[in-house]
Amino acid sequence: TNVIDGHIRPHGLPHCWSSGPIDAGRPAWLRLRPSAPVVVVRVELVFNSGLNIRRHDQKGLYPRLARDYDIEVETEDGDLIVVRERDNVQRFRRHAFTATMAHAVRLVIHRTWGATTCDVFDFRLYGISS
Repeated sequence: TNVIDGHIRPHGLPHCWSSGPIDAGRPAWLRLRPSAPVVVVRVELVFNSGLNIRRHDQKGLYPRLARDYDIEVETEDGDLIVVRERDNVQRFRRHAFTATMAHAVRLVIHRTWGATTCDVFDFRLYGISS
């Protein structure tokens, strides 16, 4: 519920999903399951990029930022990877893809920029109700 509450920064409360440990061969994942199957055409994500940390104190990218991730759609016929993102450096991501009937959509995070965990502030699905 913390990634669908409309907040894209931790104002007062966490307002985010924090993964468990991420390591090679064992990604972290987060799934959104609509109350009924929907045709999904776009996903929007907001990652924690350390905006509240003073930029001049940082060396390189924020370690908890998602670097490598996939977006998978759970369909009636099985899972379909609709996005494979590698070396991401952005906080806000918008991914459009071919309309797909989804029972659920999963964000699978394979790697960060150095941390063992990752934070997601927002995860939104856009599509057409069936």
